[in-house]
Amino acid sequence: MKKTYLLVAVFLLSQTIFSQTSTPKDIGVIQQHFNGLKKKSENSSDDFSEWKVTSTASSLKKGLTHYYITQYHNNIPIINGTYNMSVLNGKVNYKLDQFVPEIKSKLTSSKTSGITPESAIQSVVTKHRLRSSANLVRISKRSSSGDDVIHFVNSGITEDNEPITAQKVYVFQDNQLKLCWNINLYEEGGQNWWNSFVDISSGKVIAEDNWVISCNFGEVEHAHLKGEAYASKSEVNYVEKNSGVPYAKESMMFAPDSYNVYAMPLSDPDDGGRTIATNPANLTASPFGWHDTNGASGAEFTITRGNNVWAQEDANGNNGTGASPDGGSGLDFDFPVNLGLSPANYRDASTTNLFYWNNIMHDVWYQYGFDEASGNFQENNYGKGGAGSDSVNADSQDGSGTNNANFATPTDGGNPRMQMFLWNQTNPGRDGSFDNVIIAHEYGHGISTRLVGGPNSNALGGSEQMGEGWSDWFGLMLTMKAGDQGTDSRGVGNYVLGQDKNGPGIRPTPYSTDRGINNTDYADINGLRVPHGVGYAFATILWDMTWLIIDQEGFDPDFYNGTGGNNIAMALVIEGLKNTASNPGFVSGRDGILQADQDLYGGQYRCLIWKAFAERGVGEGANENNNGGSNSNTDQTVSFVNPCDGGGPDPDPEVCSGDITTFPFSESFETNFGDWSNSTADDIDFTRNSGGTASSNTGPTAAADGSTYVYVEASGDGTGFPNKRAVLNSPCLNFSSLAEPNLSFQYHMYGTAINSLTVEARVDNTGDWTSVFTRSGDQGNQWNGASVDLTAYAGQSSVQLRFVVVTGSGTSGWQSDIAIDSVAIQNGGTDPGPDPDGCSGEITAYPFNESFETSFGDWSNATSGDDIDFTRDSGGTPSSNTGPSSGADGATYIYVEASGDGTGFPNKSAIINSPCLNFSSLTTPSLQFQYHMYGTAINSLTVEARTNNTGAWTSIFSQNGDKGNQWNAANVDLAAYAGESSVQIRFIVVTGSGTSGWQSDIALDAISIGEDTGGPDPDPGCASLNFNDYTITPFSNQDSAGNFSVGSGGASLTLTNNTWKYIPLNYTVTANTVIEFEFSSTSQGEIHGVAFENDNTLTAARCFKVHGTQNYGITNFDNYAGGTQTYVIPVGDSYTGTMDRLVFINDNDAGSGNTSTFTNVKIYEGSCSSSSVQVASFGTRVDQMGDEDEDVLSSITIAPVPVKKGNLLRVLSQGKNLSNTTYSVINVLGQVLDKGNLNDTKAINIDGFKSGVYILQLENEYTKVSKRFIIE
Repeated sequence: MKKTYLLVAVFLLSQTIFSQTSTPKDIGVIQQHFNGLKKKSENSSDDFSEWKVTSTASSLKKGLTHYYITQYHNNIPIINGTYNMSVLNGKVNYKLDQFVPEIKSKLTSSKTSGITPESAIQSVVTKHRLRSSANLVRISKRSSSGDDVIHFVNSGITEDNEPITAQKVYVFQDNQLKLCWNINLYEEGGQNWWNSFVDISSGKVIAEDNWVISCNFGEVEHAHLKGEAYASKSEVNYVEKNSGVPYAKESMMFAPDSYNVYAMPLSDPDDGGRTIATNPANLTASPFGWHDTNGASGAEFTITRGNNVWAQEDANGNNGTGASPDGGSGLDFDFPVNLGLSPANYRDASTTNLFYWNNIMHDVWYQYGFDEASGNFQENNYGKGGAGSDSVNADSQDGSGTNNANFATPTDGGNPRMQMFLWNQTNPGRDGSFDNVIIAHEYGHGISTRLVGGPNSNALGGSEQMGEGWSDWFGLMLTMKAGDQGTDSRGVGNYVLGQDKNGPGIRPTPYSTDRGINNTDYADINGLRVPHGVGYAFATILWDMTWLIIDQEGFDPDFYNGTGGNNIAMALVIEGLKNTASNPGFVSGRDGILQADQDLYGGQYRCLIWKAFAERGVGEGANENNNGGSNSNTDQTVSFVNPCDGGGPDPDPEVCSGDITTFPFSESFETNFGDWSNSTADDIDFTRNSGGTASSNTGPTAAADGSTYVYVEASGDGTGFPNKRAVLNSPCLNFSSLAEPNLSFQYHMYGTAINSLTVEARVDNTGDWTSVFTRSGDQGNQWNGASVDLTAYAGQSSVQLRFVVVTGSGTSGWQSDIAIDSVAIQNGGTDPGPDPDGCSGEITAYPFNESFETSFGDWSNATSGDDIDFTRDSGGTPSSNTGPSSGADGATYIYVEASGDGTGFPNKSAIINSPCLNFSSLTTPSLQFQYHMYGTAINSLTVEARTNNTGAWTSIFSQNGDKGNQWNAANVDLAAYAGESSVQIRFIVVTGSGTSGWQSDIALDAISIGEDTGGPDPDPGCASLNFNDYTITPFSNQDSAGNFSVGSGGASLTLTNNTWKYIPLNYTVTANTVIEFEFSSTSQGEIHGVAFENDNTLTAARCFKVHGTQNYGITNFDNYAGGTQTYVIPVGDSYTGTMDRLVFINDNDAGSGNTSTFTNVKIYEGSCSSSSVQVASFGTRVDQMGDEDEDVLSSITIAPVPVKKGNLLRVLSQGKNLSNTTYSVINVLGQVLDKGNLNDTKAINIDGFKSGVYILQLENEYTKVSKRFIIE
């Protein structure tokens, strides 16, 4: 049956290096982008020769992926030599270049050896006064990105015996590239995780950062206290390291887990009392609850441990395995709290609150894009991308410090550690694990560290980095409530410091949009501490931005699925982090959010974002200097300029200049734009181009006149689409001497999302523009001529024209390139001329057949609008592993040769046109032909039609991708053109791209146009079907890699290897319908048999198996014993109803060489006198569902996503049978809102559900799957 296998392709492009673990799906786009950069100058060639995609991240924007690329030299990574890029639907959407320029000139030495890694480790040990290791055991490994990394184990000097790693890297410092050992050492006690760079020549530590972010809240004492806040060890029952932990019973399903906590949105105990949070896990983010790790129903742990976090106390400060509260089999975590006592008396309640809030942070921010593929913290990623094995280790009442908290974030796949300390600013002391803003703040460090620069970078460095600011903002956002105002005072850490809610907390001021409370701006960071004070200034701006959006869109208390301004701000910040430069400053952070707004909301909140940043000094013209990565927070340039503010009326940017008095005035853009100019008051520009445009299946492939044209590139969400406007202005045109001014030009509008082209005119540089020509929608893949009468402007001394293009929208909006060429203005109307590819002749006799045995017949290659021609051939094509080896009908066929970069590929088009076809006498015209599409880089074959040599071409048939090494049959319904006196048809082939683009030869043969008979109906008089009368076609999405042949004068059909084929056959199956045939097979495959289908969907209950190893369909007749065996099957005993195709099956995944031959096939009612076999009822059928149905749910998809209220949510089954499948619609609280059985329409009515995120759970007797969808 149909199976999918993972094919791993290993390839080398230039000197580019790829991760050994995977090849990014957009690697071709990235490679092409860098190839273009290499061509710009000799200096940049080396800079872009070696690079590696080291991280990727997902996006809330469908079709968009973030790529984080590291620069290399001699296979050694360059630290902070990074290039961030987002790719949307195969196009570069956003880029941020931080590659080190002219690297060869900056190398201090060509030597690649020096001190040993052991010596480098000793340098780090000495600098930080650590004890030396007596035993460094060296193990060589490969990192997740494929680099050589040395691991030193059993050192005895690291936290939890974490390996010390060493890797050769280049560090860019003092305008030099210095070869270093990158030493990564997690210090004993967990307070420091050093990522140090030791010069390989001098042995000195020249740079380092600490992966443990200690927040140093306030100016309070940091001594390690062992006083009243700590109970003695005997007061606590510890679970020792090797004693194990309590496990839940395997039979436990989703328990009604509950937690007595200071629940979201409470900020701390002063903000409200504890409540019981029941089943708080969000099914989208934590589909199996908070205590799962194996991805199956039932909790693995009854303690505060699960997929997202393991929370435990660490009173002795040893970072070992402390006590975790046990909720028992009911997962009931209800423990007493008496805040009048020291925190040691309520450790279980403290740890429970810490567990709850870590999970809340995981689940909420998951909705906005901090998910598995973006490097979030989960032990099991459930196959959704990312590294996994990195849930948070969260320590409550950690005894290794006081008045503080920290969070250590290794790269993706390494467990972070959160340490929450006790505070001694009050009597009794207070527990940091009850200050929810601080918990969220610490977790937020993990979010920003994983998202800026990608999950494997740790790219938050420099004196202007905003990690503390993002973290404060994370805490504030999840503790907002309905009724809050931006002018309120919001502090961080008020509870642990013993302050009331209006206190300043641990920052210089509370957060507030009231400038009387918080007047901090970008200029003030000169006097603020790094990183905490600097971060406070950035959080101030984020808070302003949040409230500006809330003021416009409102507040929504639903943090998961709401649509308020707070939800929008949350999405902008998470997506903005993914766009932010490595080692960022305030400007980088601003620009990341602006790009997020373009990507997610089409720039809808651009001016609110600018307002927030500009009013705090990060306006247009602000500069952070070196992306914030300098060692100074005093080198910034402050600007309060808001580009959205107006300063009085601007001069009209469309005013024309010059005075054209000589006509005809023509422009074909061969060397430049001539006297035409792009507007400065639109969104995007026209571009000169030759050859094809950058996007596939849109735009021309050649100029209409000469070699160059102008066009509007639609690629780039927020840059090229949706609905972006480009304007091309003429000079001033003096029509004083013209009596009949006329404009003629060629235009090309081809693509699935074409929007509009308009020509407008005005006089004297004033007044409104008047439309004089407009076209919208796809006008076909050819240049079209236009002639516009401008007589209304005759005699005017100053006339201006402009071309206005608006790009497309939707997921295919990038397929809307529009081009212009051969523009001419003259006196008197000029006919744009006949279409050079218009049809000639008149075909009136049918069928009209062509197999190209001696010539092209009445068919002809196009003379314009394409790049290359079809060629007649016999035998195989010149290229290996592509194209046919013989004709489908006779010896000769026509095909498009794809070999030859720039000649045959990439993306070169070939068009062959029919003569004029007179369908006046046809009532059901059809087109039948054989096509061959075989090769690794096959692009597309399209058939288009039009009438009367005018108007747009309409696509009537299209195929993409490899269709196997065999001829395939097509039958195209032309009923829409019945009765037309002049119809033209054309075949369009587009060749492949990439390094294997030459393997994309496409061939045609046996073209027949005539009355559609659909093949004869079965003869009730028991005559056998003649397969020569039918078009034999691959069935559904089933395998079609095998071959077929017709023999015995049409009486037999033989299938070889792995293939399902059908013939069109309209018949009503009654209770008396019988099929009779002779069957033989040379060797046994998985399924041999026949099926009666009424659509292109595989249905087990209509399939009759007669031979094979796999149980599938109706198996009562599975008794083949060799030779030729006659079968008479009473179809009506098992199935009645209509059918439109008879399917023949030779399914053979397990091997090769298997065949099925079906001979003398008859369908009749009741009995047939010619039959030698008595028809008998075989009793009630038994449907045995094999692999095809066991695996049915793994391949389903749902659409549309998102779905609008009032519409249907459709389940796309990929041709599989869902008749035994039930569905449930579940909300984020786990409530089942609707359930039932999928019917034949496979559609679910979601009318009545409110907007938000839901889970569609599908289940059959074999499996259960869940699909997330959004209702708008």
